[in-house]
Amino acid sequence: MPEEPFSVITSILTQVNPNNLRAQYASGDNDARHLISGSYVYQLPFKSEQRLVNAAIGGWVISGTMFYRTGFPFSIIDGGASAGLVGNNLGGTSSFGATILAQPLPSFTQRNFSEVHSCVLAPCFSSADFATSTGFMGSVGRNAFRGPGFLGGDMSVKKNFAVTERMTFQLGFEAYNWFNHANYGSPYPNTNAPFFGQVAFMQFSPTSPYGSFAAAATDQRIAQITGKLIF
Repeated sequence: MPEEPFSVITSILTQVNPNNLRAQYASGDNDARHLISGSYVYQLPFKSEQRLVNAAIGGWVISGTMFYRTGFPFSIIDGGASAGLVGNNLGGTSSFGATILAQPLPSFTQRNFSEVHSCVLAPCFSSADFATSTGFMGSVGRNAFRGPGFLGGDMSVKKNFAVTERMTFQLGFEAYNWFNHANYGSPYPNTNAPFFGQVAFMQFSPTSPYGSFAAAATDQRIAQITGKLIF
């Protein structure tokens, strides 16, 4: 497992069964089965022999990016049972830091949560959907569930003004997540949380004018006006 979690909400960095290391085997936390991305640049082919008209209609450039992926896997954790293991010792194996996975009842068959709009105000699942923990048992392992995907894109419209033969001034308008599409995170997976089964966080856009450190503060549409001298 990596030293840093892929997700601070859904990644499991501890053993799910100290007596069976094979139980740790599962899809990676960053396993997006389908991903489409692309970029485009289009210079509008408008020109005129009249200088003023050409200055108005010429030099326009439209560019942007598009990206889509399916959801990442996540695990549902029996938080109460996991917390009760701290300091115990099972069969001579220290269980400190172990994680017990919640095991769904036969009536709970949903594994894919690609559509989680309904989980924002009400939980998609509750503790009643899972069996009472019996320790490191169960057939549903780590990362057995799939969260929602991601759809995003950026777009810019720029106008080039020729200042001299070697210098151009570029005025631009850029919009990040210009769809203003809401990308929800996975339902909260720990039974100890009061919002267990509900969407408690958003997915942040991979691009923004502030860099990646801003995280979820950049999930909404952000627009900016830019100016650039090209020489």
